[in-house]
Amino acid sequence: MDRGGNYAMAIDRERHRLLVAFRNPPGLGVLAPADGKSIATVDTCGDVDDLFVDAGRKRVYVSCGQGYVDVLEANGMAYHRISRIPTVAGARTSLFVPEMDRLIVAARESFAERRSGYSGRYLEETDSREFGMASAAIA
Repeated sequence: MDRGGNYAMAIDRERHRLLVAFRNPPGLGVLAPADGKSIATVDTCGDVDDLFVDAGRKRVYVSCGQGYVDVLEANGMAYHRISRIPTVAGARTSLFVPEMDRLIVAARESFAERRSGYSGRYLEETDSREFGMASAAIA
């Protein structure tokens, strides 16, 4: 695997795989946890920060500072991107809460919002049935 800058990691317990997100070049490495053998790689959005496995939907969420959340689907032992959801550039920190069925992505208040007197504190929630998940952005 010719990638560097590994950052986020998660375990796909159902498939017995270790998932490692890389920043250079951006991508997801799929490894066998027993021996660390590389099984597959998938390209992802850039500047990855967080990575979550949604076991119920057999999906993986990758949040990136490039301004996207990539949604990957597990098919057997392979993973492929089924969606790239736009967020905000720099919004890379996220939290998946399975009990709430929510992926929460944090976004900073912009300079323009501060100058306009906007408080910058809001919760925007969108039910995205197309992707079978709900997403929320906090600023």
